[in-house]
Amino acid sequence: MTQLQVATSLPDITGPQSRVHGLAVFNAIACNSCTMVYMKQKKMRAHHRWKHGDLPIPQHWQSCEAQCMKPEGAGLVHQLWEVTTQASVGEDSRERALADKLLGELEEQLKMVRVPTDNQLVSPWLLTTHWHEWAWWLRKPTEELCAMVALPRPSLPEEEHYKTLVETIELYFEEAVMMIDSTDKLVLQWLNSPDPVKGISNMPFHRHQHDGTLKKYMHLVICFITMLLQDLWMIPDANMVILKLDNMLQEGSMDQSHIVCQIHLMLLAVWTTPWSKSKYHIIPDPMESCLALLTLNWDGSFKSTKEVTTLIAKFKYCMCLTFLREIRACASAGDIQVDEEAAYDALQPWFTEKNYLTFARLRSLQHRASAISFGTMALPCIWWMDTEAWSTLSFKGNHIAFTDVCKIFKDVEEALVATWENKVLKGLELRADYEQVVDDPSNKDMGYSFLFDARNSCFQDRAHLVRAVVQGHGPFANFLVQREDELVWNRAALHGWLQDYAELQKLLLMHAEMLSRAPSRGMELTAMLYRNTQAQDTWNLMVFGKHITLLGQYSKMSALTGQDKLIPHTLDALTSDILIQDLALACPFAEITARICFADEEVSQLYHDHLFVNFDRLFTSNDLSMVMAKYSLPQVKFAMSMNPWRHIQTAWKCKFKCAMDNVVEMDMEDDVDALQAGHLHATENRVYGLSTQSGSTGWQEQCQVMPSGSGLPYPQAWSHLFKAKPPATTSSAMHNSSMDCAADNDAMVEKIADQVVEHLTPMLTDLMQALTTAGGHLEPLAKAKGKQKETGDEDASDSSAWEQDWTSDDGAASQQSMPLPPPPQDLSVLALQKMQALLQRDNVSWLSPQQKEAMTKILG
Repeated sequence: MTQLQVATSLPDITGPQSRVHGLAVFNAIACNSCTMVYMKQKKMRAHHRWKHGDLPIPQHWQSCEAQCMKPEGAGLVHQLWEVTTQASVGEDSRERALADKLLGELEEQLKMVRVPTDNQLVSPWLLTTHWHEWAWWLRKPTEELCAMVALPRPSLPEEEHYKTLVETIELYFEEAVMMIDSTDKLVLQWLNSPDPVKGISNMPFHRHQHDGTLKKYMHLVICFITMLLQDLWMIPDANMVILKLDNMLQEGSMDQSHIVCQIHLMLLAVWTTPWSKSKYHIIPDPMESCLALLTLNWDGSFKSTKEVTTLIAKFKYCMCLTFLREIRACASAGDIQVDEEAAYDALQPWFTEKNYLTFARLRSLQHRASAISFGTMALPCIWWMDTEAWSTLSFKGNHIAFTDVCKIFKDVEEALVATWENKVLKGLELRADYEQVVDDPSNKDMGYSFLFDARNSCFQDRAHLVRAVVQGHGPFANFLVQREDELVWNRAALHGWLQDYAELQKLLLMHAEMLSRAPSRGMELTAMLYRNTQAQDTWNLMVFGKHITLLGQYSKMSALTGQDKLIPHTLDALTSDILIQDLALACPFAEITARICFADEEVSQLYHDHLFVNFDRLFTSNDLSMVMAKYSLPQVKFAMSMNPWRHIQTAWKCKFKCAMDNVVEMDMEDDVDALQAGHLHATENRVYGLSTQSGSTGWQEQCQVMPSGSGLPYPQAWSHLFKAKPPATTSSAMHNSSMDCAADNDAMVEKIADQVVEHLTPMLTDLMQALTTAGGHLEPLAKAKGKQKETGDEDASDSSAWEQDWTSDDGAASQQSMPLPPPPQDLSVLALQKMQALLQRDNVSWLSPQQKEAMTKILG
C-alpha cells in the first residue's frame, strides 16, 4: 500500500462541495459556525455545545442538502458534507456577494427586540405585561439579554466560581424541603393559601412526588441569582448583600454555611421589598425582570402564556421554601408551634396576594396568564388529506397514513415476540398456561395480585425459568460457572440478560401506550405496580373478565388534590399474554438477577413491585418517546413521540368513532334503594356494587390487532390473524338506533313532564281560578277526549270539545260575551297559547320537541 501510494484511510471531506454522482442526497441541517452537517437537531445541538459553547444555541438551523460515503454505519464513511448546486454560467460572484450582504443586514435587525406601533400586532399577554417594551428600553441585543439569565457553565474559566454557587443553592433548597416533614401542618396549610380571603387551604404545602423535580425548579433561582450578580439593580436594601455574596464567590470561599446564609439574606431582601412602577422603571421588580428575560427567545420573540405559567409556578414554589426557612429560623426551641405561628403572622404579607410585593406580583401575572391560556383556542396541528375514509392526515406538515401506523404495530409485534422468545427465554419452550384468570380488585392485602391468588393455580409455580437457569439448560449454561468447587454467577451474562429484559419491557410499554385506546401520561405509565405494597394498596394491573387492564393513576391530579384518579386501559391480546408470561416466568428471575448485579437494594425492590423496569431504574417519558420514534420513523418518515401521538391518535379516534366504554356504572342522582341502605347514591357509586361491562377494544380493532378479551396465547394473537367483525346491516343498525333514540326520548319526555307538572301546577291552578272569576271555566280535557272516542269523528269532536271548554253555565249568553278562539289542530296549540298567557309574552315558542311533548302531556 505504501509503495503504491494508496491512502490507508478515507479523506475527511468537508463542504460545501459539488454533488457527487452516484451517492444518495439527504435533507440535513448545517451548523451556523462551521462546516459540520447533521440530519438531526439533537446531534446539531450537542455539536454546538461541544464546539461552540461560548455562543448561544440558535433556535433555527440552516437547511441544506448533504451526502455521505455510506448511509449506514459510523466513522468517516458516515460523515456528511454539504452539497451545493453548481453556479450557472456567467453568474457574477459580486452580485451574489451583494445579495448575501443585504440578506445578512436583514438578519441583524432580528437581533434587537422591536416594538410594533400598532397594538393589534401585539399579543394580549405582552399588552398586559409590557415586557417587549421593557426589553426594547434596555437597548441590548437579544443574545446579550438571554445570556443574562442563562444557567452558568462552571466548565468555562470565566464562570468557574459559579460552581460553588450552584452546589450551594442546591443544598439550600434541599435543606428547606427536609424542613417540611418537621413543620406543623397548620403552618404548611397557611403557606399554601396565597389568598386568605378565600379561606385556608386544606392541602398543606408539600414536597414533589419525584425528587428530580426540585432540581428543575431550583434552576430558575440559579438563573435569578446569576442575573443579580452580573449587574447592579435598583435595590438599595439588597445591593450590599449581593456584593458580599459576589465577593465570597470570587474569593473561592469554601464555607457553604456562610454562603447559604448569604443567599437566604439576599433572597429575602429582594422578595420582601415593595415595588412600584414609574416612568423610568417599567418593571422595577428584578424578579419580574428575570421572568421576562426567561421568556425571551433568541430571535426576539416571547414564549407563549402556557409556558409562562410553568415558570411562575416554579418560582412560587421556591419562594415558599425560602419563607419556610425563615419561619423555622424565627421559631425558638422552647415552644416551636407558638413561635411558628407568630413568625407566620409576621411574614404573611410576603407570600399572599393583593399587595406590592414580589409574590403578589407573580400571582397576578399567573392569574392573567392562566385566563389567557384557557380562553385562547389552540390552532389546529392536523389537516385531513382524506375527508371521506379519513385514512391520511398531515400533522404539522408530516403526511401520515393510517395504514403506515398499523405497520408500526406489526413491527413492534415481531420485535416483541422475538425478544421474548430469543433473548429472554433464549429459545426455551416455557409457558404458563391459563384459561380464566381470577382477580379481586377490592383486595387490599399487602403483596396481593392475581398472580398470588390461590384460585389461580396456574401461577403458583413461578420458578420454571429460575430452575432452567440453575440447571444450565441451553444458552443458560454459562450463567453459572464452576470456580474452585463453587458455583459462581456470571455477572456479565446476567447484565446482558437484564438489558435484553429491559428491551422487552420497553416494547410492552410502547404497545400499552399506543394500543390502549387513550394514551396515558408517561409518568403514570412508567411507574405502575403489579402488586399491593405497604405504601400503596391499589396495584395497576388487574383482570376484568378476560380483559387484562392497566389501571392508570392520574399522578398530576394526585399531586394537586391529594387524591388518586383511577383510569383503566385495556391491553390487546398479544401484549396481555406476553405480559402475563413475563410476570409468571421471567419476573422472578429478573428480581434474583437484580439482587446479584446491584448492591443497591432499591434496584431489586423495583423488580419486586413494579411492572416496567429499565435495567437499574424506572422508565421515563423520554425513554418511551425514543422507542416510539425508533419504530415510527421507518414507516411514517416522522419521529412520532408521545406528544405527537396524543394529537394523532385522538384525531383518528374521533373520526373512527371508537365507542366510549362503560367502565364503571355511574348515576349521580339519589334513589330509594340507596337511601334505604343508609347512604347517598354517590357513596354507592364509589364503594358498593361497582362493576365493569366492557373493555376498550374499538381502537384495537380499528388498528387491526387482536383485541382485548380474546384470551388467546400470543402465537395465536398475531395481527395478521385478526379478522374484522362484519359490519351490521344498515336496516338493523338504523332500527336499533331508532329504538334507542325513541327510548331515550320517551324517558326524557317523562322526566321533563314530571318536573314541569311539579312547578307549573300551582301557577295553572291560579290561572284557572282567574278565568273562572272572569266568567268562565275550563272543562278538563280528559272529558273532551272521552267525547272524541264516543263520536269517532276526530275533527268534529275537537271542535265540539273546544266549544264546550269555552261554554259557561249560562249557555249562549255567555258565548256572546266571550268570543270563541279558533279551534286548534291538536293540544300542542292550546299548550303553547296557555304558556304564552302564563308568561305574558306573545312571541314565546317551543325550545325543543321534548318541551312541546311535555307541555302537551300536562294538558292531556
